[in-house]
Formats: sequence, C-alpha cells, structure tokens
Amino acid sequence: FLLNRSSDLSSGFVGAFLLDELLRRTKARVHCLVRARSREDARNRLVRTLRGYGLSTDGFDRVVPVAGDLAQPEFGLDPEQYGDLAARVDAIVHSAASVSAVQGYETLRGPNVLGTREVLRLATRERLKRVHHISTLAAMQGLGDWHLADVAEEPIPVAPSAGSVLSGYPRSKWVAEQLVHAAGERGVPVSIYRLARVSGDSETGHWAEGDFWWRVLSGSVRVGALPDAEWVDVWTPVDHVAEAVVRLALRPASAGRIFHVADSPSLRIGDVHRWLDECGYALRIVPRAEWVEALEADEDNPMWLFLPHLRDAASGANGPDVLPVGEEFAVRTANLRAGLDGSGVACPQIGSGLLATYLERMAQDGIIPKAGEMSDR
Repeated sequence: FLLNRSSDLSSGFVGAFLLDELLRRTKARVHCLVRARSREDARNRLVRTLRGYGLSTDGFDRVVPVAGDLAQPEFGLDPEQYGDLAARVDAIVHSAASVSAVQGYETLRGPNVLGTREVLRLATRERLKRVHHISTLAAMQGLGDWHLADVAEEPIPVAPSAGSVLSGYPRSKWVAEQLVHAAGERGVPVSIYRLARVSGDSETGHWAEGDFWWRVLSGSVRVGALPDAEWVDVWTPVDHVAEAVVRLALRPASAGRIFHVADSPSLRIGDVHRWLDECGYALRIVPRAEWVEALEADEDNPMWLFLPHLRDAASGANGPDVLPVGEEFAVRTANLRAGLDGSGVACPQIGSGLLATYLERMAQDGIIPKAGEMSDR
C-alpha cells in the first residue's frame, strides 16, 4: 500500500520510484492513494507520473488506484471503501509529504502530520499492519546545534528548538516522527527511513524539478556562475533510495528500526563546480549577491522560487539559508549497512559521471544548453 501525496511531475518523485521497485521486486497488489476526482483520474495521474520519470508501467495491472485525500479523516473515503481498504492491506509504505523550503508549519501540518496520523489509524484497523514511514534527515534540524554525524539511527530524543528550525517542513516531519515512534511504543510494527537529499535517477537522470539542487544546477548553468557559498549536502540517487527501502521493508528484522538512507559522502559546492567543469560547463564562482542578481535578470530561471530567501541571505538579513553550512559530515548508517549486508545494494558513486547523467537529461529536456553550445558570459 503506497501513499502518494499527489501524482504530477512536480511531486510524487520518491513515491513513483518506490512503486516501480515494489512492482519489480514483489508480486504484491499495491493500493495507491492519490488526490484525484475519481479512480480513473487517479490511475491516469499515476501512469503519467511513472512515464514522466522514465519508469515502466509493466505490472500496473497489480496497482489499485484509490482516489482520496491523505489529510482527511479516513482519507475522505466512504465507510465501506475505507473498511474494505483496511481489511485488504497488509503493510503500508507511507511516502507522502508536502516538501517545501518556504511554506510554514501550519500549511504543511495537514499532509505531513495529520496524514501520518491517518496512516497510523489505518494500521490499527481490522488487524495490525507494518508501517514503513519515509522521513528525512531534515527533521534533525530541530535539535538546535545539530551535527548529522552525531545523530544515531534512533528516535529524536528532544523537542525542536523554535529558533533552530529553518522552515515548517523540518518541524512537520519531526512531529510526524513523534507520532510514528509513539505508535511503535504502543505495539504497531513501524520502521522509519530518514532520507538525505534525494537526487535524480542514476541511470536516466530524471530528477524532481522542484528540488533545490536541481534548481541550483540548472539555474547556475543558465547564468554561467555558481555562488561563493559553504553549502554542504549529501546526495542519494532516487533509484538507490527506492531499492534500499524496499529491500529493507521486505525483511522482518527491519521492524522497529530506524535507517538513515544516506550512504554517500558529503559534498560541497566546490565539488559540484569541479564536476561541472569536467562535464564541459565552465562556470565562474562569484559572490552570492552577484549570483542572485544574475538569477534575477533571467526571468525564466528555475531558481525564481528561492530568490527572496537567497536575496535576504546574501544581504546579511535574517533570511534562512537553505542548506547546511560547515564541515563535511558522515551520516551514521550502521543499521542501513547491516540491513543491506549481502544484498548487493550499493549507492552509485557521486561524482562527475553522475552529474553528467543529470546534465544530459536537463539538456535533452531543454532546461539548459548542451555543454558544446554554452555561450561566452
């Protein structure tokens, strides 16, 4: 049973790859909750999303589209439909979330918090069901002076500090994790999978176009410059994320555990600059204020959504940064490594080869020019 917040090409990214992996790795019938007017509309949205990310629809005859709303009581389904769903479902993969770096907690509370509550309620109807909750390392940002290398694969022990949360999204995911943890203490078999930055498919280059790094890469190539920033991050290709989560979900021993699906080295923007150069995109490094000015001059630049926040940060105002800043870090992944031991599942190498795949996809989609077509700036 896969929960997908919505199925269009700007969202449902991780959910689409999880669905693809479930269909390929299991013989299960997969019920998918989709915001839609009807079952047929839900089906069409799912098909369009899979194809939009270059995924196959083989095995789609085992998909049961469910038109509903994650944030509504009993998903907005009538009692008979909800009861039938509760009776048929054996396990729940809860990948639904509204992801935003700019929206506040109250806006995200419905899908991210209330939606998780409804998932847990379904897990206790008729019979107990295993719940696989897709979370994020961003939930750790509520710990105040947080360092990812110090965060174990365990429940978050303290309440978030109001002054330390960068946006409503980390807060909403922290609250959702608390609900899942509380359900686990009451006997619901739960597993939590905290994701790092989910980058594009390592084979096809398809990447969620709303993602911050997708916007940074495409927007910076368009203006021929990268910012002089100290951003540090961890990229995990979406196909690896889906494969790892499904492999772990199929193991009974995974129940009650937390996994950090972030098994790649951290990277800095300087690494990205070097890889871009190796791929034929020679970008300048400029002060952040100059970079923002260049982005603002490009009316169709993919970075437009973040410009107000980048402008505030570049000017020294109180606008939040959008990526961790500081030394390189290594996320603790002991549970992940143990759970995948002997499976052959490994994260693709993060480097110029992977970036070349992403850039080629962007060029094919007309987002950026091909490397040989870059004009002098």
